[in-house]
Amino acid sequence: MSTRNLHPRPRALRPSAEGLEDRKLLSGTVSGTDIDGDTWTLRLIGPGAVSVTKQDGADGQPSALDSNTEINTITIAGTDPTKSRLIGTVVKGPDGDGKVFFQTLNKILSNAQSTTTGNGLLAVSMPSFWLGNTTPITSTSTSLPPAPSITIPDGTGTLQFGGVDTTHDQPSTPPSSATSDQATVSLGPPAHGGSTVIIDKSISSTAVVPPNSSTGATTPTTIQHGVVFEISGRLDLFQANEIDGDANTPPGQFSNFDSNATGFGGTWVVSGTPGATTFFQNPQIIGGLTGQIGNLRIGGNATNLTTLVYDTTGNSGAKIANFSIGGQTDNVMAVAGNGIRNMSFGQGMDHVQVYAHVINTIQANRGAIGSIVQSDRAISRLTFGGDVVNTNVLSGYGQNFSSVISNITGAATISAFSPTPSPLPPSAQLSAGVGGGMTALVAGDVTNSVFAASVQPGATNASGQAEFGSPQDLKIGAGHIDAKVEGNIDNSSATPDSPTTAFYAQRVNLSKGPVIPPSVPQEPFEGPTRPQRTPGLVHVDPTRVVIPGTSRTQTGQSVPRGPRSR
Repeated sequence: MSTRNLHPRPRALRPSAEGLEDRKLLSGTVSGTDIDGDTWTLRLIGPGAVSVTKQDGADGQPSALDSNTEINTITIAGTDPTKSRLIGTVVKGPDGDGKVFFQTLNKILSNAQSTTTGNGLLAVSMPSFWLGNTTPITSTSTSLPPAPSITIPDGTGTLQFGGVDTTHDQPSTPPSSATSDQATVSLGPPAHGGSTVIIDKSISSTAVVPPNSSTGATTPTTIQHGVVFEISGRLDLFQANEIDGDANTPPGQFSNFDSNATGFGGTWVVSGTPGATTFFQNPQIIGGLTGQIGNLRIGGNATNLTTLVYDTTGNSGAKIANFSIGGQTDNVMAVAGNGIRNMSFGQGMDHVQVYAHVINTIQANRGAIGSIVQSDRAISRLTFGGDVVNTNVLSGYGQNFSSVISNITGAATISAFSPTPSPLPPSAQLSAGVGGGMTALVAGDVTNSVFAASVQPGATNASGQAEFGSPQDLKIGAGHIDAKVEGNIDNSSATPDSPTTAFYAQRVNLSKGPVIPPSVPQEPFEGPTRPQRTPGLVHVDPTRVVIPGTSRTQTGQSVPRGPRSR
């Protein structure tokens, strides 16, 4: 008997629901040409819209996108904090440098009626786009153009771009009325977790302004072109390959190191609460509790870098977990009212200032020169792989962090804003208290340096500064120091009453012998340094970059996560 063949009915006669793919469509794509022939593309994946305005042409109107001009403004709006990602790529032209500069990136606050929430982005990844001045300056200009800025008031999980260059398109001779300015990157808190910022470089600079005859001035003045990264709330990661600046004219908070230091400038990395200091003056920046930094990593050299975490009281939960610089330091400051867990320096700890409530570890492959470390409570362990010269490490000394912040930001009080801030270093006055202590290992000589734990110095030098080593020193509480020094101690200038003593506490256990230097990663790195996984990116690795037009990578920047396909 034959078997009957059953033919399925046509689909048109038996309609049914069909599962669809989870597609992520482009909301907008904008392409154009740079001033030197590089071509660029900005793609917004997910909800939202993006637009680009080029710098003005001779007719005063914005130039065409495909003209050889620079970008003035990038505007983003209508995004979803869990889906929207802005991806920027650059194809280097025959005569180009592979960099595309823009003056402003502005995210329009989506929830305008709320002061605590908004709809930011999941991620921004545009590693070849740089923030800098793109407004042409003529010989008749009477002032500098508005400072470059990135403003994302409702936050983004990850912000990755080339960096900030304040030297780009700056005139060799500024107008006589020019004043200091700051390129600013302002981020509100993202929808989930903290923020991540990844750049190649931050470049601050200075300029000499000719005398302004309208004010009766007869001598030139020096102005600062600073860079400020201000993050509302927690900063999970700040990563840069290098922090550059003018080492000959640092900003005013380093005037105790250099008499030429003046004004508000250098590079600032700030995590805090809007409205509590001179930072976050943009009223659009929303939310923000106490400031915290999970990881701050500088792969190479750092010059004129100030890192600050704070809350409305100046301290409380404001802390830094990990702080590392792989190269040479020159004028570096870290202020954390609650404390710093680990600090690492791949080369010397030179001209570094640290002010914290408590510190766990500090280690430097080489020694320390001209540095200050001060904490309210104990410093668990310090390890220096070379000589320690003209450096003070003080544990168990009370600090008023509201005053510290006011000094270094140049504000009269922590809640006041000065349009022309004049930063100063923290006060040098010492107030010894209980709780001081440390373990210090030095694989070299100690010269004109002091390690003290809860000791009130009983003498002052000719400059009126506190001087340790006299019989009048007051040793407080259970201050203790365990130390091992490989070389010699010569403190004939720093503590002339005790020229062979550098350690001061109620209990000092000092031994002499070999010290193994630490092994902090430094350039050239053996392999890529991969930070924590960040929202919207497969991984963020500053040593690798997407080859334009392909999914392959080469040495340079990072790999953005693209839309899935099946």
